[in-house]
Amino acid sequence: MTTTFIEIAVTGRLRAFTPEEITTGVMNGDAEVTITAATVLASAGFAPPVKGDFVAIDGKNWAVQGCNPLMVASSVVAYALHVRGG
Repeated sequence: MTTTFIEIAVTGRLRAFTPEEITTGVMNGDAEVTITAATVLASAGFAPPVKGDFVAIDGKNWAVQGCNPLMVASSVVAYALHVRGG
């Protein structure tokens, strides 16, 4: 079995979860990364990140825990990634 990695550069926003947001599945130190859907889809039709993928930010790797589409009307405009590590 081989593993294929696809690396794309995107612009995003990283923010730490607040203490009020730390619930089941969210740990202290987790963060949210928001990236635009257009950037992701423009990269060779790349699908949104899924659990098990990684996001590199400033030389640190964050493991994707989940990905939620952010919608405007019926269109996905961005993805909010729950990430851990860094």
